[in-house]
Amino acid sequence: MRESNGKQPNESVEGAVGLDQAGEERPSRNRLMITTVVAGHAMKHIFAAGFFILLPELKREMRLSNASIGSLSTSRMVAGGILNLIAGVLADRLPHRWVHILTVSMCCLGIFYFLIGWAPNFGVLVFAAVFSSIAITLWHPSAIGALARRFRKQRGLAISLHGSGGSIGEALGPLAAGALLLVFTWREIFQLSAIPALLAGGTIWILLRQIPVTIGDPTPLQAYFKAVRAFLGNRRLQMLLVMVACFSTATGSLMTFLPIYLREDMNFSPFEVGFFVAMSQGVGIISQPLMGHLSDRHGRRSVLLPTTFALGVLLLILYVVPFGVYLIITIVALGAFAFPLLALFLASASDIAGEDLQATTVSLVFASTTVFAGVSPGVSGLLADAFGIKTVFLFAGAAALVTTVLIFLQGWLGDRPQVERGTSS
Repeated sequence: MRESNGKQPNESVEGAVGLDQAGEERPSRNRLMITTVVAGHAMKHIFAAGFFILLPELKREMRLSNASIGSLSTSRMVAGGILNLIAGVLADRLPHRWVHILTVSMCCLGIFYFLIGWAPNFGVLVFAAVFSSIAITLWHPSAIGALARRFRKQRGLAISLHGSGGSIGEALGPLAAGALLLVFTWREIFQLSAIPALLAGGTIWILLRQIPVTIGDPTPLQAYFKAVRAFLGNRRLQMLLVMVACFSTATGSLMTFLPIYLREDMNFSPFEVGFFVAMSQGVGIISQPLMGHLSDRHGRRSVLLPTTFALGVLLLILYVVPFGVYLIITIVALGAFAFPLLALFLASASDIAGEDLQATTVSLVFASTTVFAGVSPGVSGLLADAFGIKTVFLFAGAAALVTTVLIFLQGWLGDRPQVERGTSS
């Protein structure tokens, strides 16, 4: 298989991050590609993470219940999950348009965030929030599919580096939102966010449009859907999607209600909420590539099993830990285990998939993630209104521990990842 420009692809992530000393054009292009994609992913997550820090202020001004906030999160994530499937098909059918898709994703995110800040009522708010989630959804299949095609032998590390960009954004987003709330209202912050989003979209287009990742001709449409049907029948994929669903149930509840718990029950200021959530996210910047590298060397299961177990235990501890230093330690420790997991699940799915289904595989994992991460805040909101907000952490912890049990039962996840036959150039 060949790239569209006829050159052989460099299969090493080392070349992408500057460890290849050959000084050739290929490592230079790889560095530009992975740096820009990771930076774009960070920018996207600055907006995504900031959204949750602004939720308590939005909730107060619009006088919404926990159930209403849960339904808002559910609407965003379920819409994103459904559109993920379409985004995956587009990315696999139009791999040469991956830069176009990333550019549109970033620009539309800014436009719909502006509309959130303008929203005069709950209905318009939900509409704008849903379409901002759809804009976010467009990013992952194309970005991760392109990385998986270009860096075949170290997919776990490449995808984890992409995930680390997300962790950087998840750390900076709460800090930025908390700091901006000292000066601006939540509405003004959403409206002003359109400016950096549009600038980021233009930068992505300028820097990446000359980098080819298309390999060979696209699979004929009939053959593509035949391959998708066969892939969906893969028992390993089916079980992996169940694991992702359970994991996403835990993280969806945590991300939605932890800021509200800190703001309303612990009486943290908006900046303090942003700061401590940012600390939690920031730990993932270090842990994510480390766990990706370990999973490449020792197998996905050897990393997934202890990580999901630790996540479940920490969520249960969050239910009982009192206000003070131990609460902060628990919040920060959660980040070390919660945020690397999605990248590891993505790498596991990519190991199973064929070369022509990389973006579709990403979309399936993200669809499972966003649908269940979307449904769980709705359930959690009802639990919080009925029994108190801390019951959300019991619900999330139980979901994480169920994930651990499922991983334990899947012996095949212990196999060291192999490069698919026929994918090497």
